[in-house]
Amino acid sequence: MLLLGVGWNLALIAGSALLTNGVPTRQRPRLEGYGEVGMGIAAAGGGVICGPVMDTGGYSSLALSGAAVATLILPIAWNWSTRRATQ
Repeated sequence: MLLLGVGWNLALIAGSALLTNGVPTRQRPRLEGYGEVGMGIAAAGGGVICGPVMDTGGYSSLALSGAAVATLILPIAWNWSTRRATQ
């Protein structure tokens, strides 16, 4: 659990740095706030959804559901990042 917490915090710090990279200093607090709200909404939604998924199919269905969500999000994020890089 300790390593999971350390990994989570390192990912959070790296994500925050990537989120605010290239943004003017005056806009960084607002953008960071949007990131925090988005993370909170995702955590709340995941908490609500994971109970029924876990009850229905156990850890394996929870892991597969998480992998499915990640599989859907990665191409969207890749497309968004490459589009921003070309602009």
